[in-house]
Formats: sequence, C-alpha cells, structure tokens
Amino acid sequence: MSVSQTDFTRLTNLIFKAAVDPGKWQDFLDALHQLTGGVRTHMFGQDVRSNTQSGIKSSGYDPEAVRSYAEYYGTMNAWVPGFMNRAAGSVMHAEEMCPVEDLVRTEFYNDWVRPNGDILGGGGAVIFNDRRRSFLLGGNIRRRDIETKQDQWMALVARLVPSIQHAIEINQMIAAKVVEQTAVKVWLWHPPSVVAIDGQRRVRFANEEAQTLINEGAVFCCDLRERLFFRSPRLTRLLERLADRLARHDLTLETTFRAVDRRNGQVFRCRTARLALRDDATMFSDLGLIGRPLLMLCMMRDQHATDAKGMLVELFSLTPCEAEVAESIAEGRSTREIAEFRKVSIHTIRNQLKSAMSKMDVVRRTELVRKVLTSI
Repeated sequence: MSVSQTDFTRLTNLIFKAAVDPGKWQDFLDALHQLTGGVRTHMFGQDVRSNTQSGIKSSGYDPEAVRSYAEYYGTMNAWVPGFMNRAAGSVMHAEEMCPVEDLVRTEFYNDWVRPNGDILGGGGAVIFNDRRRSFLLGGNIRRRDIETKQDQWMALVARLVPSIQHAIEINQMIAAKVVEQTAVKVWLWHPPSVVAIDGQRRVRFANEEAQTLINEGAVFCCDLRERLFFRSPRLTRLLERLADRLARHDLTLETTFRAVDRRNGQVFRCRTARLALRDDATMFSDLGLIGRPLLMLCMMRDQHATDAKGMLVELFSLTPCEAEVAESIAEGRSTREIAEFRKVSIHTIRNQLKSAMSKMDVVRRTELVRKVLTSI
C-alpha cells in the first residue's frame, strides 16, 4: 500500500470540502478505502456516559455487516475501551486498543470480526475527546494483510489527523450556529463569517457577514488590490505566511487564533484551513473558484468573551490608556505605531507602557505579551 503526494492532496481536499459540507465525509472515506488498497475505513462518535455510538460512516464493509454492527455488535466493540481515555490526536494500532489474545476470546470477534474477513488488524486515531464524547477515525485490515498494509496505514492516519481535527471543528462551529438558529427560527446575534483568499491574499469569496466586516474595517479590510489584511499587524503577518504556504502548495494551513474588533472589544474565534473545490458543483462554482486552492477563514463572534481592555483594567488596575497600550503591544504593534494611531507623542506611549509593565509585575515586553495573552 502506497499513497502518493497527489493522492494525499486529494484526501486533504476532500477533508476540507467536508469542513463546509459534512455530507462529503462519505466521499473522503470512500477515497481513503480506495487509495489504501481496500482498508475498510470508518468514522464514528462514542458517547462516554451511555456507551453508545453515533454518526457512523464507513466504506468497504459489507452492508449486512454495517447493519448488524449498528444494531447489536457496536455495543460490544472490544477496541472501544482502548481509545476512550486517550488524548485527542492519539494514534493507536488495533493491538494497542485490545491485544489479539484478548480479542479472539470475545463474542465481538467470533461473531463479527472473523466472519467479515478476520479484520483484526489496522488501527486509528482519536480526533477529539471532550470527556463526554470521543470521535474516532479507524481502519480494519485483514489478518493476512497486516504485514503489507498496517504500518503504512498508521503512518497515513497520523498525517491526516491534524487536517481532520480542524475540519471537524469547523463543522462544529457552523453546526452550533445552525442549532441556535433552529431554536429560535431567526439568526442569533451575528451569523458566521467565511472568507476565501488565494495565494496573493486576494479575496475570492466572502459571505454577507464577512463582507460587512470587511466594509466596516475594524477587524480586517482590503487594500486597493483586494488583498485581505487584519488591523492587527501580528495577524496580518500570520495571514501573509499562510497565503505564502498556500501559493507553495503547502498543506499545513490549519491554525486557530483570536481577532478583536477595535471599536468595541468584540472577540472573534478564527480558524483557517485549505479549501479546494476542484470537483465540486457548489455555490462557489458560480464565482469561478473551482480549480483554485484557497485559504478559508472561518470566524465566529465569541458571545462569552470579555472586552480584553476591560479585563486588563480589572485584573491589574491599569488605566484604560495603559490597558490599550498593553493590548496593542500584545497584538504586535510598536510604540510608534500606537502613538500614530492614538495621535499622541511616543513619549506618552512609552510612559504608559512603563506604568503598565510595573503594575503587571513584568520587566520585558515578551513577559508582557505572555501575561496579556494568558489573561484575556
């Protein structure tokens, strides 16, 4: 079993299609089954409290095996206890989850695993585990194929895990808003904002909510060439690095960060991912985006976040001006940039910064940045 870089790119493209359309997870599993030479693939959630499984998707299994697993054998899966307490991102061989000598003595093995091709090999990864629910990507390999397929399968799973984690978290961000909308039949607070940019940071798609943010310009905006940049220099530099990776066909584009609306202190939770729509007849097709790898930025207003400046005032007894200087330094601005933005002298900013550092009990700017970021 050997998966080329082209095949790996195809798999990650399918993962991030699934980020915006969860129905695409089946396409991903089908491709994974095909490209690995017949490894039987699956994804499912496990409720810790009730020991029940949900959201099961699979590829390569006999339909009757899938039905019997869902109706009966899933509750006695001998591998489940082996991953329930593992941290998110853990990658485990089937043998680690349940030793073969223990597995073969179970009803699960004798009545389900062995009749379905003796698929006791393989393994998987914990995508997330929040103490209430675990989510697993796994694959089953026939006993006779373990030597030729298992090591390569596990290596591939380890490479795919970070992308799958980010895609599922995007699923969850979008799904959370849908749940809120369903509950009251109207938009609650603010809808999610989605922007797609190319390797030059040019905006290729922005939904209505994101376009409103761009027009307002308090969080991010566009220059005359339609290139996206954040008001925070630190976040703009991050965006530049991600866009450069996109242009170089680097697949490691997933990151999480926070952005702040400088007018009112509103905090946004932000997540980025690679988005390829080459084979998809989605809403993007009318915009001429098919065939272009894009960087997707998904933003949600954090309704529970407190104004950062207000928190610094409360925690360290800073004045509002001192808190603003400390926050701006943490965002990557220089004292000169802060002075120009506030239209005061650089000496005033330096004095306020010195006072803030004294009250926060730090002596270096790096310590100030660390303290600000861990306090808000």
